[in-house]
Parts: sequence; C-alpha cells; structure tokens
Amino acid sequence: MKELIICFSGTGNSYFVAQKIAQSQNHNNILMLNELNKDNFYIPERLGIIFPIHMSREPIIVEKKLRERLSQIKDFSNLKYLYVISTASSNSPGWAHIRIEKIFKDFGVATTYVNNVKLPNNYLVKTNEKNNVALFNSAETKINQIISDINEEKFKFPSFRIFTRSFTNITYLFYSYYTKHFSESFYVTDDCTSCKICYKSCPANNITFENGKPVFHDNCYACTGCINTCPANAIRKKKNNNKQYKNPKGNFNHIYRS
Repeated sequence: MKELIICFSGTGNSYFVAQKIAQSQNHNNILMLNELNKDNFYIPERLGIIFPIHMSREPIIVEKKLRERLSQIKDFSNLKYLYVISTASSNSPGWAHIRIEKIFKDFGVATTYVNNVKLPNNYLVKTNEKNNVALFNSAETKINQIISDINEEKFKFPSFRIFTRSFTNITYLFYSYYTKHFSESFYVTDDCTSCKICYKSCPANNITFENGKPVFHDNCYACTGCINTCPANAIRKKKNNNKQYKNPKGNFNHIYRS
C-alpha cells in the first residue's frame, strides 16, 4: 500500500490534521498509535506520523510504540517518504521532530519532511471561541500548504537549537512525573451516566469502572481526552473549572475497547 498515517490524538486536533491529509491522498489509512500491532503495521511508500506536543516533546506513548513496532520490521526498503507533523498551541514543536528523527535513524530510516500546525490549546485552560475560530482558519491554510509539500514530496528537515534541546530535556523530567500523577486530581460528579466512553476511549488503559463510576490509575498520558469528551461533562479536575475543549471540526471519540 502506498499511504499510511499513524496518529496519536487525545481530543481530535491531531486527528483532524491526519484526516485532512488522508482525504487529500484519497484514502482512509489512518492507524491510531494505540492500535498498532505486528499484524496491522506495515511500511508503505509514504508514511506520516502525526501527534500533539506535550511539554515541548512528543507524548510518552509515541516513542514507546514507535520503537516497539519498528523493531519488528526487517525491511524498510519500500519507504520512500517519511513525514512528521505535530500539533501544538504554539508555532514551535520543541525538540519533538528531532527526537522522532532519532527514533527512525536508529532503524536506518531518514525523516524527509517535518512541520507543525498551531491549533487551540486543549489542556484544560481557558479558551476564547473567537480565537479558536481564527486559529482553525489559519490552520487550514497551513495544512493545505503541508498537503501540497507532501504531494510534491518536498524536503524539510528538523531544525536543531541547543537552547530548545536543553529546555525540552528539563521539562520532560517534570512531564514524566506530571503525567504519572495527572489523573490523581480527577473526580467524578453525580452527572456521570456510566456510559463508559472514558473507559473505552482512554489510550492509556488508565481507567477502570467500580460501582458504575470511572476510577483513574497511575498510567495517564495527560491527553485530557476523558475530561474533554465526556458527554455529561462529569469528569473534572480539582481546582480547575475551565470548560471542555471539543474539536469543532468533528466529533473525535475514538473507541479502543468494546
């Protein structure tokens, strides 16, 4: 197969970009990172990796899953073009592109194109709807340019900045601790209907159900998907009263468990 996009997305921003690119290529070959296994992962002619930026780096699961699956591939000769697209609430991908490039280089594969799309912040912060509309308008323009670049198979390599690398390494120490304990401050209101969407869509398998209510453990990726996609808005974070963020370009509610 010629095209494949591997995507990680908590609330739909990165998935929105993946869909736009896939539609331009006339396919729907988007594999969510959590669903990769030795049976469904293959090396196409053009491979896209799309994910959000968490504290200036890729989410923990991105490196973990990519290394796990790439180690099972014996032949990369079919791969002609590898592009990496990140989404963030800023115009900077931090050191993420360089780190992804390093992962593939360890398996003898070179990244050929990288880019970043600025989209609304979904990290339980106050949002301005007008600003979000403007961000999506500018994002559409940026995505169209990325699509054109990919179709023409242009080259764009990660930029290396010593300060960015040092800052990213420092923040990642906090990020590892932060994500592990992120869901400890979650609580569930009486509005919970026991629909189990949070359980089914959690990419970290971090949620179990007890007495009809979700219980959160210590394997959180801090993607905020459970809070932002709860139909009843019943999952909250202590000392945080900000509204849910829902991607306005479609209902992203990916189900990993039946």
